[in-house]
Amino acid sequence: EPAEELAKAEPATPSGSASRHDIELQRWAKQVDRHVRARWVTPQEFLDRDLETLVTVDLAADGSLLGQPRVVGASGDAFFDDSAIRAIWRASPLPPPPEAGEWTLLFPSRQQR
Repeated sequence: EPAEELAKAEPATPSGSASRHDIELQRWAKQVDRHVRARWVTPQEFLDRDLETLVTVDLAADGSLLGQPRVVGASGDAFFDDSAIRAIWRASPLPPPPEAGEWTLLFPSRQQR
């Protein structure tokens, strides 16, 4: 279920054909999920908590970060939020997005099983 994924991506400004775009977006979000999760060391104490951080990233067409990722929806735990930002940096470049630009990624503390 998409709500359980590490990275639930949404374009900052939606555009394009809804059905084709949605399928492409879901595929990319799963790639980002696997890519970042493999590089994110989540402390054990966070795995038992229900935390979510929303981060906006500006991505080039090849998935490279353009500028600093920004927390736009804090989890309530600054260390958890910072760990999500560090994971994005470690995982950079991300899989190429459907289109270059700003993307909002959801990072929950609980890993999808």
